[in-house]
Amino acid sequence: MANAALVSLGLAAALAPAALGHTADLTEVGQRAALVPTLTTAASPTTTVGDGQSIFDTATLIDVAVPGTLTFHLFGPDDATCSGEPIDETIEPVTSIADPIDSDEFLPPTAGTYRWEVFYTAGDVTLESGCNSAGESTVVNKAEPTLATAVEDASIPVGGTSTDTATLTGGYNPTGTIQFRLFPDDVCEEAFLFESVVPLNQGSAESGPSTPLTEPGTYHWQAFYGGDVNNAPIGTVCNEAGENVVVTELALPSLATYASRDTYVGKPVWDNAILSGGDAPTGTITFRLYGPGDEFCARPPVFTSTVDVTLDGKVQSGVFKPYKPGTYQWVASYSGDDANQAVSTDCGVEAEQVVVRKKKPYGGSPRP
Repeated sequence: MANAALVSLGLAAALAPAALGHTADLTEVGQRAALVPTLTTAASPTTTVGDGQSIFDTATLIDVAVPGTLTFHLFGPDDATCSGEPIDETIEPVTSIADPIDSDEFLPPTAGTYRWEVFYTAGDVTLESGCNSAGESTVVNKAEPTLATAVEDASIPVGGTSTDTATLTGGYNPTGTIQFRLFPDDVCEEAFLFESVVPLNQGSAESGPSTPLTEPGTYHWQAFYGGDVNNAPIGTVCNEAGENVVVTELALPSLATYASRDTYVGKPVWDNAILSGGDAPTGTITFRLYGPGDEFCARPPVFTSTVDVTLDGKVQSGVFKPYKPGTYQWVASYSGDDANQAVSTDCGVEAEQVVVRKKKPYGGSPRP
């Protein structure tokens, strides 16, 4: 009906000069009457949210009566039928149809499909492009972020726990969560051993510590970002570099200790330790000396000395000069390292006891 109305409008315009005394050629009048007014539109091309590109619509009018008014309506991604209020409107007066006419530019705040409707009115005649008509939608794609991940420790001992971290970059104000999963095999097809879902915090997330890993071997983390309204989902692949953790079975070294000889008040005492049977052990040995009357080493030690482990495993504590007589007891503890378990001696071992007497008698000796 709109096109027919404009055809009638065109015919009336063609005949008008004759009424004013101008003799119109009938062939010319017929050609004018046969013209069909048209409105063609084309939305701007696909873009990506957050890239700073605005969207717009372009209308081209052919054989229409002027003056008139061109109205552009833009509908958001949540209005697939253009039944709600437009999110943007452009009204352009049309006095000439020589060139295409653009709507105002609109910067899309979210990803999705934006739809245009365009209306041209001249008097009681209207042309329009309907909602979802061909070429009248602009797709705003989601941003495609990248996900970088790294385990806290690439190697841990049996019984230890593992933690993974993830950083999302290249997104557009990303929200949502990162899902961390830990697998026992290098294809990540078996059921995962551990899962942690953590909200993004300024583009980063850290999993909770895994359950204790009690079997030696290589374990594999995977991280998944589920995406949001503006960002596409993304995940790491199984066995990705930096996402593996090796659980090592630790060596169990032995710790042999013996205290210095019995002595007298005011004379130095010390402890000796030999660490053997380990896997190139490093770390420290801590010596604790418990005073007289502390049979079970339950009170705070009267002296503590921590010494680095040496290459040959032989270590001597610092010296202590007891001021009170009685039986003192040493306890030594090895800290362990990435390849060796920690180990300690027990309280009450005879070789770790030192008897401190009140004073040395003339010509006497504390121990034969």
